[in-house]
Amino acid sequence: MSGPGWQQQQPDNQQYPQQPPAQPAQYPPGFTPPAQNAPTPPGPQQPPPAAFQAQQDSAAHPPGFQPQGAAGSRPGFQPQQQAAAYPPGFQPQAPGRPPQTPASGFHPQQAPPPGFQPQPGADHHQQQGASFIPGFDQTRPYQQQWSPEQPKRKSKLPKILIITAIVLLVLAGGGWVTWRIIYVSRDEGATPIGAQPNPRCAVSEEALKSANATVFTRGYEDQGNFYCDYSIARGGSTVRTIRVAVVPNVHPQLVADPNVFQRQFGDTQGSFKAGPKLGDKSTYRAFEHDGHTYLDLYVLKGDTITKVSLYGYTKGFFGDTPAPLDQGEKDLTAIAKELVEKK
Repeated sequence: MSGPGWQQQQPDNQQYPQQPPAQPAQYPPGFTPPAQNAPTPPGPQQPPPAAFQAQQDSAAHPPGFQPQGAAGSRPGFQPQQQAAAYPPGFQPQAPGRPPQTPASGFHPQQAPPPGFQPQPGADHHQQQGASFIPGFDQTRPYQQQWSPEQPKRKSKLPKILIITAIVLLVLAGGGWVTWRIIYVSRDEGATPIGAQPNPRCAVSEEALKSANATVFTRGYEDQGNFYCDYSIARGGSTVRTIRVAVVPNVHPQLVADPNVFQRQFGDTQGSFKAGPKLGDKSTYRAFEHDGHTYLDLYVLKGDTITKVSLYGYTKGFFGDTPAPLDQGEKDLTAIAKELVEKK
């Protein structure tokens, strides 16, 4: 026979020894062999004796003969083994591992008795026949019974407060910046009223220009006293106001009082110092408040008191700058001198 994987046997010239003639079968005493070509009698047949069957099994075979089905009959052949039968659901022990003892309280699965009805509402694990440890609540999900403690969430209140504070600071800062910009950019100059001041308190244009208050804004008379106000012209962020007050016919007793100016006008705040050589007596009063300059010059001549006042400052983004006192004193002295010498 030829084909893939087959090797053709080569004839050889080796001479094999002839087999000896077959010996007649030997039977045990008392056993009568059946006749050749004799029909099998009806009825149950008598089995041969055990000694005869063993003799037949141990009969000699030719050299190299292997009975069919024996191990090693052909390369790679392994006799088929039947799998051991186990009850349903049983898992055999793995080879090489020691036998394990069931845990305490474990009961093998048993089939329900005939006519068994599962209880309504039972857990799906019980309906499937699963066994659990005694005392274990089978009606609750496993995750709810054994879930670890959840970490406490951090409060968001501090973060909310910080964010709110930052927002408020930004809004407040933005509001302050906006207010200062508007405040600084606002024009503080005055507009002429179109009237002429009273001659008793009128000031020359030259003196007003030197004092940077060229605009007449208001003038009136009150109980025989004369008042005139002059302000800076429009076009800047500087505030500057000159006020002139002329009080005639002062009582002689008040004129003789050393504090005649304080008693006449009620001015007690600030510092006082001697004024220029004008009239019979002169005094300066000056103070600063909130970045603003307040400066007064009092002159007494006869029974008439002349008071010239300066109020001024320059606006700035981070604060106001008061008007210089030394320049203010010069401006007030020039105006007071003009008014005193006019009489």
